[in-house]
Amino acid sequence: MWLALPLIALRYWQAWDRLPAYVATHFDAANRPNGWMSRETALCYGLAVTAFLLTIFTLVLYMAQRKRQVTSFTWALLAFFCLMITLIYRVNSGLVDYAL
Repeated sequence: MWLALPLIALRYWQAWDRLPAYVATHFDAANRPNGWMSRETALCYGLAVTAFLLTIFTLVLYMAQRKRQVTSFTWALLAFFCLMITLIYRVNSGLVDYAL
């Protein structure tokens, strides 16, 4: 899961020179942008949110595993957390794609 942080940074780095000064970061129901951030803020915000979620997910998984019984619930929790981190990565990648 922690691979998401460098992948998000890499995605921004690859497109950094082509990104506008302000990128759309919020959209309405019709997929029209209605919120913008500077590209630096968008990168920092994306990394901070991802790092926060990764920290929480890691602590929860550690506490679940600490009982020394890895159950099907623990595996389901891991799968759910991986799905959520994948979603966060796709949102950040989508913001970069939309800006380009």
